[in-house]
Amino acid sequence: MIEIKKLINMGVFLTSDLHFSHRNLIRNLRGFDNIDEHDEILVENWNKTVHKHDKVFILGDFSMENPDIIEKFIPRLNGLKEIVLGNHDTPKCAKKFVELGCKVASSIKYKNFLLTHIPVHQSQLFISNKRQYLGNIHGHIHLQGAIDGEEYNPHIPEELSEFYFNVNCEFHNYTPIPFEEIIKNFL
Repeated sequence: MIEIKKLINMGVFLTSDLHFSHRNLIRNLRGFDNIDEHDEILVENWNKTVHKHDKVFILGDFSMENPDIIEKFIPRLNGLKEIVLGNHDTPKCAKKFVELGCKVASSIKYKNFLLTHIPVHQSQLFISNKRQYLGNIHGHIHLQGAIDGEEYNPHIPEELSEFYFNVNCEFHNYTPIPFEEIIKNFL
């Protein structure tokens, strides 16, 4: 049984686009020469940050369409995992996540934020000109969206950026981000 104190202190974290063992992305985009080095940095940073009873939302692209990689790494990562499927998460991947005890969805509403893999169009954040969500926390956009170290998203006009936050691990030292840190960007 989980102690009440642990539940009260449970952290909530978000990350995306881990792409475990994705050779081309790891070498060409992330600059790692060695797949094992990349994958072990992800595991080490995750487990230094996330504790056993913390919740982690993974906003897509855990691997590159490979259920065997999911089976290899999900058990090694601390926390209770909820997956928002990404464009590289196949039906076989979704099935593997469920088999390993993860919750799986196409999007999640969490504390008035919309959690997705691909950023949604601004119109999906509003209904009849009334703001439905405080913002869209997403992944999908990789480091090509960085200029002089500053994140930008070519799919989201600059004037709308206040409604979006990208949790792609490339922008956050390959480490899950506490929800409390993310929401500061929307205040």
